[in-house]
Amino acid sequence: MSMPMHERIRIAGTFGLAGALLLAVGDQCLYFAAASGADFLHGLRGIVAAAPTGRVLFGAGLAPIAALLYLAGFWHVYMRLRAPHPRIAAVIAIGLALCLLAGTTYHALWGAKALAMKATLGATASAQPALAMLEAQLQAFAANVYLIAEISGYPSAVLLAMMIAAGRSDYPRWLALLTPAIPLVILQFVAPYTPAPFGSLVGGSASNLSFALFFAASIATLHEPIRADVSCASS
Repeated sequence: MSMPMHERIRIAGTFGLAGALLLAVGDQCLYFAAASGADFLHGLRGIVAAAPTGRVLFGAGLAPIAALLYLAGFWHVYMRLRAPHPRIAAVIAIGLALCLLAGTTYHALWGAKALAMKATLGATASAQPALAMLEAQLQAFAANVYLIAEISGYPSAVLLAMMIAAGRSDYPRWLALLTPAIPLVILQFVAPYTPAPFGSLVGGSASNLSFALFFAASIATLHEPIRADVSCASS
């Protein structure tokens, strides 16, 4: 007996939630510190350089696993959006997937960035210029990768919120307030004012926490039957 479509969609959403939480754990492996938000944002380089190397590399290595789980979550989002606008739903899902793939690549690059930071700070005076140049090159490359995530992610997140708010999806309209862009903006705003020891959590994992909140809300509001099932049955 085959699994009902709504159950497949629910499981995919659960995978997406797990991916967001796993990547948030990866964030904290990279740069956890029991600091306030202001101290975390101003001292990030020193925090990363002082973090245990094994922990940092473990956190960076979680990126591909989290990416796979995240992609299942975006299929879940597509299935909830696709009736009655499958093309727009596909654009949103693909945009979010591209954002995620670039974002997890950027996350993995933190392993190399951290090693460069550690080497630069611990090097002799004669070696520091060359290592500082290497660190700057890694930072520039990572910034370009992150730019891809921003270019694809922000428009997709805004379009997602607009579709839900307009009632053009399986989602209740109020859930537009929990789409990733809105919690992300709020968390980024409050990050500098976050008290210790939650500074690195809010300041460093805002994006993944925002997606985790959205996936959780999406799973909670998934009811049988959904329009995606009707669409499948009629196609």
